[in-house]
Amino acid sequence: MNIFTVEEERQKLLVSLSNEKSPRIILFEICAFSNKVFNLNEQNIHAAFIPEFIKDIKIALENFTAFGIKLQLSKNLIHIVEKVLPFANPEDTTSIKINLQRIKNEIGILNNILSGNFNFNDENGIISFPVIEQTENVNYDNGLLEELIISFGGTKNKNKTEFILSPSLPNIDEKLYNQLNNSWQFAVNFLSTITKRKIPHFDVYVRFKNKFGIYEGNSLGTALTIGFIQQLIIYFDLREICKIKSSILTTGSVNEQGDIFSVSKNIIEQKTKVAFYSNTQKFVVAEADKIFAKNIVKQEQKKYPNRNLEIIGVSNLNEIFNRRDIIEIKKQNPISWGSKKVLKNKIAVTSLAALLTILGFIYFDKDVNPVSVEIVKDAFLVKNSKNEILWKKETVLLEAQQYGFAPYNFYRILDVDNDGKNEVIFVHLNNYKSLALFNYKGELKWDYNHKDSVETSYEKFNGNFYFNGIIDTVHSDNKIAILAYCQHQNYYPNGILKIDCKTGKPFGDILWHPGGITGAVLHDLNNDGKKEIVVNGISNGMHRAFLFSIDYDKMAGKFPSAQNYTFLNIPLADFNKYILFPRSDVAELYYCKYNMGFPYPSIFTNLVGVNIIEPNSEATKAVFHYKVELDHNLVPVHIVIGDDATVARDKLIKEGLLKPPMTDTYEYREDIISKIEYWDGEKFVRFFPH
Repeated sequence: MNIFTVEEERQKLLVSLSNEKSPRIILFEICAFSNKVFNLNEQNIHAAFIPEFIKDIKIALENFTAFGIKLQLSKNLIHIVEKVLPFANPEDTTSIKINLQRIKNEIGILNNILSGNFNFNDENGIISFPVIEQTENVNYDNGLLEELIISFGGTKNKNKTEFILSPSLPNIDEKLYNQLNNSWQFAVNFLSTITKRKIPHFDVYVRFKNKFGIYEGNSLGTALTIGFIQQLIIYFDLREICKIKSSILTTGSVNEQGDIFSVSKNIIEQKTKVAFYSNTQKFVVAEADKIFAKNIVKQEQKKYPNRNLEIIGVSNLNEIFNRRDIIEIKKQNPISWGSKKVLKNKIAVTSLAALLTILGFIYFDKDVNPVSVEIVKDAFLVKNSKNEILWKKETVLLEAQQYGFAPYNFYRILDVDNDGKNEVIFVHLNNYKSLALFNYKGELKWDYNHKDSVETSYEKFNGNFYFNGIIDTVHSDNKIAILAYCQHQNYYPNGILKIDCKTGKPFGDILWHPGGITGAVLHDLNNDGKKEIVVNGISNGMHRAFLFSIDYDKMAGKFPSAQNYTFLNIPLADFNKYILFPRSDVAELYYCKYNMGFPYPSIFTNLVGVNIIEPNSEATKAVFHYKVELDHNLVPVHIVIGDDATVARDKLIKEGLLKPPMTDTYEYREDIISKIEYWDGEKFVRFFPH
């Protein structure tokens, strides 16, 4: 292998990464490429090719666990990542080292489990379930371990139980939706045997703890049903307690009667391999799948004969409850249970607090400080450090996503008044117009609606401007400024404003753009100590996707555009770079008026990435898209085109509707990069004219 073949491998990797969604497979692929680079044993080549992927390694490593895959795969991965470390900056190095140590600890635990030298805790077990990743990469068929976090809310005036999943697409997979209903109905019926309480209609929040991706199918049914029962008992504070007696894995769909169904021979074999290399001791499967699972255990025990994984076959959930070695549902000691209820009485709690205050101390158990926000269906869930929901705010998020805005820019968490309690800033709440700040209790401190007026030689735009996103917050001049962008309620003018976090009032100048902003970040690209705003979106006047960079302290003025889209009486902004990206020949063929940058610019160690997408064409049944990689001076260096776009365009060439070259060629990528333009101070010119 030489530098030319390394570059070919890099190109293949970039295409693969543009299509691959799994962080773990991304990590394996980058490590495989890095290993080939290191095999050349030439420091200059290492320095040229390795740093580009360090950010991807850092992010993917945060989501990686050694449980569920073969031991040697994790060991090989650690070996390669440790060789990559010298090329990382200090911040990335710290993060990578922390996660490497965590993974090494997991490898140590897994090694003890496989050797039969691990003592499982039978008193505080958990239920998890194996999932198989959907990927086009045939080299990776390993599964993952997932857990569910279930909570309830919103019982007032509800006539139907609703399920809210996270992560999830707007429309839940049909099999998964049916399983949610079946599991819920069984759980409700089960509770009717131990309590006379009527179970109201809830908002049922089902969160996948590890958030590996979008979940499909119904094989989580057993874990889901047990989780519903366990949380309902806790919610109603029943005398019964549902205790998981050991760490177990389950798989299999469940109907309303609790019958457990097979997941097929091929799937159960894959999931049993996941279970074998997991940190669990029991794997509960459908009775029909038991023989296939046991065969896989015997096969894997040839290498690890002391690994004791018990395969338990069941036909109905009641068989699990009737066993005492998996789940135990029993009544609590009446004195213990009664004392807990007394402490929940308001008078008792008040008296206890007063007594403790007199004695000179008081104990607060509840963590009320917001530290994270989770987006589910039509709500922002604000959570504390224990991942508990503190409060929620309804949102028009799904509607906003349809218009191509980036969820990254929907909220920020910060301590505005330095009191140790965080505030949360939102856009896209139900009135859609305002920028709003809430205190740690979820109480509104202020909201701001922007009204303004701009005009061109062709038309005038008055009235409301709706906030679409928050770029970041900046601490300067004894103020915390929110950088946010808004768009005219009906038309294309967009503005970027600074708002004082304490007062909710705007200050300073406004930066005006003639077209939609879809995403933005704040970053010091050229390492001059000054933060720049890096923005992408649509230029309505030029009918093309754009990217611009401007220093934060120069945030004023307008951007260049066609004459009818140029704002009057506003000077041209003092920006660093303003770039336009060409529409493809696919867009020209089907009269697509615009392309756009989406969702927001990606900043890497040496590169900036911008995804350019074009509207879905009914003729191609695919969105044509390409990714532009630029250096930190915002000069284009490379074009990446995904497989789906390649297939769609090549099909049009074969049908005679488009002319060659074929899509996955140097010639076609060069054709795109040669048409990228920038503003030279007077006009738009090409970076690389033919």
